[in-house]
Amino acid sequence: MSQLSIETGDTFATLLELAANNDIEGFEKSIESDPSSVDEVGLWYGRQKGSKQMVLEHRTPLMVAAMYGSTDVLKLILERSKADVNQLCGVDRTIALHCAASGGSLNVVEIVKLLLLAGADRNLIDVNGLRPVDVLVVSPKFPDMKKTLEELLGVDGESTILPLPEPEPEPEPETERSRSGIGFGMFAKRVEFR
Repeated sequence: MSQLSIETGDTFATLLELAANNDIEGFEKSIESDPSSVDEVGLWYGRQKGSKQMVLEHRTPLMVAAMYGSTDVLKLILERSKADVNQLCGVDRTIALHCAASGGSLNVVEIVKLLLLAGADRNLIDVNGLRPVDVLVVSPKFPDMKKTLEELLGVDGESTILPLPEPEPEPEPETERSRSGIGFGMFAKRVEFR
C-alpha cells in the first residue's frame, strides 16, 4: 500500500505527531531545521486524563513521546535538548511523568526510568493534587508492570489507579468518504491510496 501524506503549514503540530508515532527519522529531520522547537509547548488533541472527553491540551514533544511510549524519540529529546523534564504545562499543570503514567503505553516502565534518570520529580503534583503514581493507567493483564511502576514512582499510601478506557464502539459502516481514504491526524491531513 503506497501512502501519500499532505502536511499543513503547522510544523510544530507535525513535530508532536512525529513524537507520538516514535518516528525517529522524521522527528530528527524536523528538529534539524528548527532545533528550538523541541522545547516548545503546543496544542495536542487527545483524551483528557481520566475521561473519554477529547480536548486540546498544552504539551511539549517530550510529554507526547512519554504519553505514547515513544522511546526512541524520548531518548533523542533527552540527549539533544535542554528540555525541562519537570516543566508544568497546561491548565492541568502536568509534567512528562504524569503523561507517561497516564498514557497506558506498553513501554511505560522504560519511559518512566528514562525520565527519572533525567531528573523527573515523582512527587510533583498536578492541578488536582495528584502525583504521577496517582494517575497510573495499566492494563489488568499486566499486574507486574503496575507493581514495578508503583515502586519506581514511590507509592507512600493509597494511589488512584485509573482503569484503561473502555474499547470504542464498533465503527459505523463504510461511507463514500471513509472509502476514499481521506482522514486526519493531529492537524495534518493524510491521503492514503489503496
